[in-house]
Amino acid sequence: MLHVLRAASRSWLSQIEIHFDSLEKRAVPVKRFTPQWFQAQSTTVSTLKDILVLERSGGVAPSCPIDSWCSGAFQDGASGAVLLVCDEELGDSLFDRCVELPVPGSAREAEALTILRSLIQATVDLDSLGMVHGRIRAENTWLQHLPNGDCKVLLSDFGESRSLEEQGSDAMFVAPELVEGQSTTPTHAGDLFSCGVLGYALAMGRYPWPLAASQSLC
Repeated sequence: MLHVLRAASRSWLSQIEIHFDSLEKRAVPVKRFTPQWFQAQSTTVSTLKDILVLERSGGVAPSCPIDSWCSGAFQDGASGAVLLVCDEELGDSLFDRCVELPVPGSAREAEALTILRSLIQATVDLDSLGMVHGRIRAENTWLQHLPNGDCKVLLSDFGESRSLEEQGSDAMFVAPELVEGQSTTPTHAGDLFSCGVLGYALAMGRYPWPLAASQSLC
C-alpha cells in the first residue's frame, strides 16, 4: 500500500487507500469497507451508492488481489473487510511530478503554470458546489495526462480537520488565518493558499518556508 488517504474512524467506517499495481505499474484507488461498516445501519445516499457499486461489480470475490488490482470487489481474509477497487487511472502524484520536472528555469515554470491552472480550476469547481477541500498537499493531488496533451488535476483525501499539532508536515500548506486562529474551519481561500504553496514547489523544486526549504523536491 502506498498511502492511506482517509483512515477509518468512528465517523468514517470505510477507509480510502492507494495501492500499487506491480503488473501495470500504476497507482490504484481502493476503498476498504470494515466489518463495522456492514454492521452499521445507514440510509445515506453515499451508503446506498456504495452498495449499488458492490452489486454491479458482481459481488465479493473470495480473496483480494496481490499483484494486479483489477476492478471489482474483493474479500480481505485477514481482516474481514471488503476492498472495492476502482478502475480510474489516477496518474502521478504531484509530489512525484515535482521530483521529475527539470531544474528551475523557464521550461519548468511553463509546465508548473499549466499544472497550477488545473489545480486552481479544481478548487474553483469545488467552491461552485459549496465545498472546500481543506487538506491540499503534494502527496494527495494527482495529475492525469490527457490525450490532447493537456493535464488534469484530481483532488483526493478530503480529510478531517486537524489541529496544527496533528498536521505534521501538512502544516506548511495551512493558511495564515488558520494558524492564527482567525478561522477554525477550512475555507476556499485556504485551499487557494495551499495551491500557492504547491505552485511554488512546482516552479522552484522546494517548499517556500524556511523550516521546510531544506526539503528539496528535485
